Amino acid sequence: MAIRLLLIEDNQIDQMAFKRFVQREGLEYTYRVAGSVAEAREYIRTEAFDVIVLDYLLGDGTAFDLFGHAKGTPIVVVTG
Repeated sequence: MAIRLLLIEDNQIDQMAFKRFVQREGLEYTYRVAGSVAEAREYIRTEAFDVIVLDYLLGDGTAFDLFGHAKGTPIVVVTG
């Protein structure tokens, strides 16, 4: 069974690097990429994820804005 991952990252280069890494390594991830807090909230509201990888600082908020929405889902906060 594939791991269901949500990457929340507003930098398009970092998004592309993640996608290339998953493909190159043959990782069995089913993933979504959200570029904003607002987009991430919608994904979290409508889908279930095994883990969320979340950039700390986004264009429309911070990681703290999403903690209450991702109840029960492990979160890994990253920052440049």
